Amino acid sequence: MNWKIRYTQFWKNHFWISSSIHTLIFIFLLADFIIGSKPILCFYKKEFYCFLWSKENTSKSDLAYDLNQIAQGDYRNLSYDFVWWPILYRDAQKLEPESAWLKPGALMKDGSKFILGSYDLGKDLLVACFAGFKKSVSLALITLLISLFPALLIGSLFVFHSNRYQSMSFVSIVFFLIALLAGIYSISICLEWRAFPQQLMLLFLLSICCFVFSFFTRNFKPQLKFILDAWSLRYLEVMKSIPVLLILLILLQIIHQPNQLQFACMLAFIVIPYLVKYARAFTLKAVNENFITAAIAIGQSGWKVYSKHVLPKVLQDLIPVLAFGLANIILLEASLSFIGIGFDINEISLGGILFTARSNPSAWWVIVFPGFLIFYLVAFFNQLGNLFSTDLLEDSTY
Repeated sequence: MNWKIRYTQFWKNHFWISSSIHTLIFIFLLADFIIGSKPILCFYKKEFYCFLWSKENTSKSDLAYDLNQIAQGDYRNLSYDFVWWPILYRDAQKLEPESAWLKPGALMKDGSKFILGSYDLGKDLLVACFAGFKKSVSLALITLLISLFPALLIGSLFVFHSNRYQSMSFVSIVFFLIALLAGIYSISICLEWRAFPQQLMLLFLLSICCFVFSFFTRNFKPQLKFILDAWSLRYLEVMKSIPVLLILLILLQIIHQPNQLQFACMLAFIVIPYLVKYARAFTLKAVNENFITAAIAIGQSGWKVYSKHVLPKVLQDLIPVLAFGLANIILLEASLSFIGIGFDINEISLGGILFTARSNPSAWWVIVFPGFLIFYLVAFFNQLGNLFSTDLLEDSTY
């Protein structure tokens, strides 16, 4: 069937999901064209500057110098040879304490309106909701990308190896344990220093090399009984026995005021067991299929069977789980920010906006608009997960 016909049918049958997908893509691609406090493109003193992808100008440039010395940090106070502004000039971090907690439609000092009102310290709620909406989705996507590889390693590859091969060589086990210890130590140091020191590069490469060697030396002699799936089960048992809030509090003691990437890594630490559980179940289902047994019987290598047959099937089954996971991550971030243990206070997020509303519960607009966006995102990804689940159930191959 032509892709245009499929696109049209999908749009007609799932109008709300289709329009939501287009809205998310539109916001991610054109957010800087709609709302911003910097020029999209400008020509100043014979130099071009583009802030579409790069948010900071060069500290040694004429624009940066004049911005601080002449314009007092406001790009509108400079005279450009050419400038292209966003549709709405709004600064998410602009503070007007005398304009705090104004209702929707109230006027700013410069005569423009707070379309959705203002909140703590006079910040524009419309710009904050726009920035928080984009940050929530990007955080959820980054968290899933970080979580997916270790989840497939622990929940899928380990299970496949244990199901088909009940033993490993002594050399392979030694390499595997060295890789595991070096990897845990490297991650611990990175979390403690909040950076990736150059001194750890050698140790990190050692961890990767040992893991690769453990795979290629698995058939050496002598062979020992070593079931990797048992490690997966122990990992799930340990992670499920520790409350999520306790894990987050421990991580927050290590990483103070996390940025977006650090916060995504923290959430990934919680999401990985969730994905491991489903990846393990889907892998156990896949390895018992007749075509997998036939592929091994005709002499295909274990890695080829896994990468060509098992892994694609597991990934296909994980699609609805990932969609539900996006909704859970967005809701978790909003909940954590609402109780004050999420992003740094200077970072704008939907949950952080709700956190500020605790100091003024009568400001209904600060609760309604961010709360509606959180509800919209969670409902959308849940419906997307339900759609993928239905399509998989209707697939004749399942």
